[in-house]
Amino acid sequence: MKPPPLAALARGQTSPKKIRVDALTMTIAAVDTLLTKNADAVIRLKIVRCANAST
Repeated sequence: MKPPPLAALARGQTSPKKIRVDALTMTIAAVDTLLTKNADAVIRLKIVRCANAST
């Protein structure tokens, strides 16, 4: 699922509805990525804290 090229959008070859769906999909993917990265960072932080506490 790659977004349609801007040239095609400018010429109106892609339906506005599809563009909206693509934008929504990309937004969800971006949020998902951010949440995953944050979760990884939090887990890593907890692991580091545990390791520091045990030494």
